[in-house]
Amino acid sequence: MGNQRKIQVEKLLPGMYVESVLNEKETFLFSADLLISGFHQIANLKRQGVSIVYINTEKGIDIQNDEMAVCSSETPQKPEQPFPELQRAAQVNAVRNKTIKTVRQIMFDMKAGRLSSIRGVADVVEEMVDQVLENPDAYFGLCRISTYNDRLYTHSVNVAVLMIGLASVMGYSRDKILNAGIGGILHDLGMVKLPEDLVFLEGAYTAEEFNLIKKHPQFALELIERSEEYLPRTCLEIIKQHHEKLNGSGYPGKLRGEQINEMAFICAVADTYDMLTSDGFRRKSCIPQEALALIYQGADDNYPRAVVEYFTKLLGIYPVGSLVVLESRETGIVVKINRKNLLLPHVLVLFDCTGSRILKPFIRDLSAYSNEKERELWKVKNALDPADFGIETAEILLNPNAVKQSVE
Repeated sequence: MGNQRKIQVEKLLPGMYVESVLNEKETFLFSADLLISGFHQIANLKRQGVSIVYINTEKGIDIQNDEMAVCSSETPQKPEQPFPELQRAAQVNAVRNKTIKTVRQIMFDMKAGRLSSIRGVADVVEEMVDQVLENPDAYFGLCRISTYNDRLYTHSVNVAVLMIGLASVMGYSRDKILNAGIGGILHDLGMVKLPEDLVFLEGAYTAEEFNLIKKHPQFALELIERSEEYLPRTCLEIIKQHHEKLNGSGYPGKLRGEQINEMAFICAVADTYDMLTSDGFRRKSCIPQEALALIYQGADDNYPRAVVEYFTKLLGIYPVGSLVVLESRETGIVVKINRKNLLLPHVLVLFDCTGSRILKPFIRDLSAYSNEKERELWKVKNALDPADFGIETAEILLNPNAVKQSVE
């Protein structure tokens, strides 16, 4: 029959559908009618003396895709080693950590009344721009790393990273991309003049507290003016306007529409996304998909729709660091965005279809499958909350083996 193929049992893989089985003399043994979901079933067939099988290529995968095991606990026969999407993560993280250290020192000096030079910001942002544009996915994934004590500093760096990427996809010149990074780094500088317990408050603000919070853009501008250092006008407008809204409901100036610099909207979207996806900002963090959905709801009211659409194009439907389960029931971390088809990212597969950890994680490029049946099998079914499974996705991007034993 056209939909049957005769193969050696050694070539049998999870995802194949076995109809008939034969021994080494090609004597028919029995009809199996079995979808292979794990290697234990293959081992059981071998114990029964099976040497040859007939597989149904309509009900299961075909032999030419033997490296694509649906529920494998082994590395595929042609693994994509050594994870090119993750290869530079350590280097990227080193630059990110250096930037955080610079921001921490500047804010610490400003808080202590020392007029620290902000010139160092431009230097680290210059290096960061090069790396973000070269390795955007690695940088966006590492934005998930945060600690309680460094939240303000890491938030500033994360916003700068996202602004650099967004300004790039929107077609800004390199000079303006650099300004986006500097503005992102300094957008919350004024927070250092607020009481620390207010900055890190976990509950809702009182009206009085919120009125004080709304002064942080002006506080930042005052600190910069006292430092007597030149910043481009765009950077100053980012700092002053990043809480303004398209419909005029923002602060501090209740500006609306074209009164607001587009770069301030870029900052607003990046700022909101990082706050929504980070623990400790007065609410439980969202998974990336929820954060993107909330931002999209604000299109035309809070932010220009074009900025939101470019941001979605930048991060993808499943941003790097998302924990996803495939239709095959495999589970893994998104490590690279396919910007030609946002629904088909590269996934670092960590768990098989039973929820058990795969001994040697491997990467599936979900766009690599041309057969319609395979595309259905290896597409994202839904996103999960890593916190529900004790998974730190950013740590896995740095070390693919840093994962617990099961997602069940």
